[in-house]
Amino acid sequence: MGMIGALSPEKAPAVGAFEEKRRKQMKLITRHELASKSISELRGLYRTVFNALVQSVPESAQRRNALASLENISREINQRYADQWRLDAGP
Repeated sequence: MGMIGALSPEKAPAVGAFEEKRRKQMKLITRHELASKSISELRGLYRTVFNALVQSVPESAQRRNALASLENISREINQRYADQWRLDAGP
């Protein structure tokens, strides 16, 4: 058998995956980055960032970046709809 307190081989990948996830912090997504995306891509990105927010630790940098990114994505989507509404409304 193994030593007391040692990780079993089947648990080693989970620890490695946790460390990898911890190192991959959520980066802030700017409006500039969002400008080239379609509405469909923006919606998918919103869902992905929302899921990252739900899994984040309260008061962490990842959570702050996810919240700010969600706000930026929402603003970009709303701006697109507002622009389209103005075009459809005409002069």
